[in-house]
Amino acid sequence: MIELIDIFFNQYLRIFFVIVFVGLIIFSLYCSYHDKLKKFLRFKNNKKN
Repeated sequence: MIELIDIFFNQYLRIFFVIVFVGLIIFSLYCSYHDKLKKFLRFKNNKKN
């Protein structure tokens, strides 16, 4: 019984840490490229007008 509980929580902890890790990577990339994206989108909108 304890082995089943251990396997169950081990899988959920892995999934949780993967989601947190991927979220941190995406947040870091968003923060580092935020200004570049703003300039790019502004340049793109000005070109249409």
